[in-house]
Amino acid sequence: MTYKTVFQIINLRCSGCAQTIKTTLRKFAEVKSIELDFTGSSVTVEYQADESFSHTLKEALTKIGFLADPLATSAPSKGCCNC
Repeated sequence: MTYKTVFQIINLRCSGCAQTIKTTLRKFAEVKSIELDFTGSSVTVEYQADESFSHTLKEALTKIGFLADPLATSAPSKGCCNC
């Protein structure tokens, strides 16, 4: 299943930080998209794995020096009959 997790990045300061984050997260085959928001100091990661994969992403961000706090994780909504 595909999930999206929004992480608050406490020390997101410049385009170099953004590039480092993207490069790190793209190493995971499960990651499908990465959206950075400088105004909100956040990154939204869409991935195809189980919901607990967000912990792996947080650990990867922490390992490269970013303080990452997961704000929300959501799965895409399903159709009217759960299809």
